[in-house]
Amino acid sequence: MAQEDHKIEITGDYSYFRFNPRLSKYFNSHSLNGGGGDVTYFLTSMIGLKADRQGYGSYTQCTKPGAPIQGCASGNLFTYMFGPELKFRMGKLEPFGEVLVGGAHSNLYANACTKITGLCVSKSPSNNAFAFDVGGGVDFAATEKVIIRIVDTSASRPVSSSDSNGDHFSPPRDPSRVTSPRSPPLLGLILS
Repeated sequence: MAQEDHKIEITGDYSYFRFNPRLSKYFNSHSLNGGGGDVTYFLTSMIGLKADRQGYGSYTQCTKPGAPIQGCASGNLFTYMFGPELKFRMGKLEPFGEVLVGGAHSNLYANACTKITGLCVSKSPSNNAFAFDVGGGVDFAATEKVIIRIVDTSASRPVSSSDSNGDHFSPPRDPSRVTSPRSPPLLGLILS
């Protein structure tokens, strides 16, 4: 069957990410919308190696009313991760699971330290962090060359230590990226 013999899947997606800042006494949690894509190379019909990149648009985050410091800063978030994918090909439905590791980058931290006086000891905290993602979903094989991702759910977590200068600005803790069937259909291209 051609669907079982293909080697490469390329997908694009819409993605939602819940941002929970480490300095919760200063900033509220908020939602980020973005998208990205991935490429999976299948070593066998079930086991693949995936490269995933996601980007989330610019936003403005202001300190909470009543916080000891006041101000606003803009920023964005990008993740780039790699890892194995396990896919079960069951006719038209293809459930899959994945574990990805890589990095995350956001310029919010440097912007906030520059624009909000008294927030950081250093004006240049790290904008990078180790990240991991565990997830899965279900693809629908519409044709031999086109798949529609009907479910894609994952939990992502950038992990970093505090800046060496004592600043505790780091990428968000306990965020989750969730893409659900309510989002626009995610399309993929299969290359044999």
